[in-house]
Amino acid sequence: MSLARKLTIALVAGAASLTVVGAGTAHAAGNQFGAIAVEKASNPLGVTYFYGSHGPTPEVARQAAAARCGSESGNPDAVCDLITWSNACVAAATRGVDYQWAEGPNREEAIQNALRLSNAVGAAVVPLPAAISYVACTPSVE
Repeated sequence: MSLARKLTIALVAGAASLTVVGAGTAHAAGNQFGAIAVEKASNPLGVTYFYGSHGPTPEVARQAAAARCGSESGNPDAVCDLITWSNACVAAATRGVDYQWAEGPNREEAIQNALRLSNAVGAAVVPLPAAISYVACTPSVE
């Protein structure tokens, strides 16, 4: 199966919404890009996998993250959502298999933004406590 068929880019409102909170800022050294391929579990009790990557362009970062889709679960037919960002940190807060992600200028703010978003949006959909499942930063803000 081709990479294009394995990867579904989904921007979905509601339970699996992908919402950006904040925005990265440009740096004098140039932009740096990160990407996460998110493989959601097929059932409510399953595991959600996050495959992260960095690159000099959004395309390079996306391709590297997409290439890892399904590698941890062992599922060669895995379908992953793809999230990209630049010059910032991102965090994913999960409730069961539902996840919300957000950006921040540093790790702590990205975590707080993701938890705040998950509590605002996800609690009505999945009545479980939110937990941070993934945090990544571009090298420019590490």
